[in-house]
Amino acid sequence: DQFYDIIMLSDVAEAYSTIAKKGRVLADYYIGTGHPVKLDQFFDGFKRSLAMGNEPSDDPYIPPELHGLFDVDSLRTDTNFTPKKKLFLN
Repeated sequence: DQFYDIIMLSDVAEAYSTIAKKGRVLADYYIGTGHPVKLDQFFDGFKRSLAMGNEPSDDPYIPPELHGLFDVDSLRTDTNFTPKKKLFLN
């Protein structure tokens, strides 16, 4: 039961550019969506989306023990960066 935070490559590139311009010196930033999902959930949602034409949405459940691991708050606070594309599809 491993969780993954899948993010578009274009969003990663934009995050690095934004960090270079606005980030704090020696700060550590987690680059991701902040919405981890199990890989099988991601692919199941992707298949359903292809079949039904659903819009992307976030999985609302993140186990409490993972809250700090996928934390994008400092990245958002320091740089105003937010990923533009959501990949988890219901």
